[in-house]
Amino acid sequence: MWKYLLESSLYKIEITGGSVRIIDKDTNSLKKEFKGYTYLYTGALHPNEFEFFALENGKHFYVYSLENLELKRRITLPRGYDSIDVCGFYSEDGNIINIPAERYVYDDKEQELGHYEYIICKYSSIDYTLVEKMDIPDKHPYLWDDIKKWIDENNI
Repeated sequence: MWKYLLESSLYKIEITGGSVRIIDKDTNSLKKEFKGYTYLYTGALHPNEFEFFALENGKHFYVYSLENLELKRRITLPRGYDSIDVCGFYSEDGNIINIPAERYVYDDKEQELGHYEYIICKYSSIDYTLVEKMDIPDKHPYLWDDIKKWIDENNI
């Protein structure tokens, strides 16, 4: 079984594709499981460890509370965009959730010719609203280390 693992001081969080499992680190007992998902493969932990998100290979990501172990919100990416095989992250201060996304833009729909556009969707971690769509020039989100380096170099 696929497992993407996040670890807080209290919990191990397994994102398994079809479920999210929150496990007590001390007792190794399952505290909560969320089932019924499709293609949840990555996620990130808030710097203050009170929440985390799981990113779908698709159009959504899900924010969970580590305070009451509940799903807080399902967020849909901007129309036409997907997050495929990428990993999002919280800003250093935890105020922004950064989600890389892409969309295919047809230059000639009849001949099915076009190109991909890549962006970082920046969401407020307070109310989960989209605050900015930042273009990533000439970068493909699969090359995540390059994007993270570009963001760091540009103080974004």
